[in-house]
Amino acid sequence: MEDNKIMADVIDLTKHAPMSLQEACEAHRRFMDKYMLKKLNITSLDNLTDADRTHLTKEFLLCILSELSETLNGVGWKHWKDYSTFKQNRFETKFELADIQLFLFAMYHVWGMTPQEAGHIISAKIAENIRRQEEGY
Repeated sequence: MEDNKIMADVIDLTKHAPMSLQEACEAHRRFMDKYMLKKLNITSLDNLTDADRTHLTKEFLLCILSELSETLNGVGWKHWKDYSTFKQNRFETKFELADIQLFLFAMYHVWGMTPQEAGHIISAKIAENIRRQEEGY
């Protein structure tokens, strides 16, 4: 509960209905179309060139790297540092993970991948990983 107090001034989660990943991905596409693309000098995701895809992929991967770094710094990972008084902020870490997911959605949009297609690919990847482990990978 203490973690929730830290972020209470930023976002009141009780004011937001939960979304499925499908709904979140669609909402993020609308956000991108309305706010984000103009800042990236892109007019539409519907007719991207290979150069546009490369540019956006690099931009969003840099954003993901930044969010990953923020997440890592929030969990106290340095083996040489004394974390005896460090308190992890789980609520803030969850927000960083949500940011990462939003940039992954952006990558889905750039590459024309639907949440359903992502689900199929993830399912196949999990099956492949299981097969590899069972075969002594």
